[in-house]
Amino acid sequence: MNKILRNSIVETTTEVKANYDWQPSIPAGTKCRVFRKHRNGDLRVGALDKSMLHADYFLVNINDVKLTDDESFSTKGKVAVGDIFRSSWGYDQTNIDFYVITKVTAKSVSARPIGATKTYDEHSHMSGTVMPDL
Repeated sequence: MNKILRNSIVETTTEVKANYDWQPSIPAGTKCRVFRKHRNGDLRVGALDKSMLHADYFLVNINDVKLTDDESFSTKGKVAVGDIFRSSWGYDQTNIDFYVITKVTAKSVSARPIGATKTYDEHSHMSGTVMPDL
């Protein structure tokens, strides 16, 4: 049995339904980083593909993924100029802010906020998707 641990890079072997109905499902073959391994066999993972920012974090069963040796996604903490970071905050509502990395040194990074494009759900003005506006 393979050892899937925190920060492992895994690939989905089946299509995974997203956490909410308004989110698209995660296709098979999506490479993800494991953030948490639950006792019941579920993994909390995040998609590594930058075009899938809508997916955020999602749960997948350990039987629906395989461990990958792909080092192209294994950054091991490396940050590069142009990387986009997302911040989620709020109590009564969820607010999303995006930041782009502008400078990287040996011990720190500089970032600046960037705008976002918001698309609201047709049935509710209080929910929707937010994408970084480059």
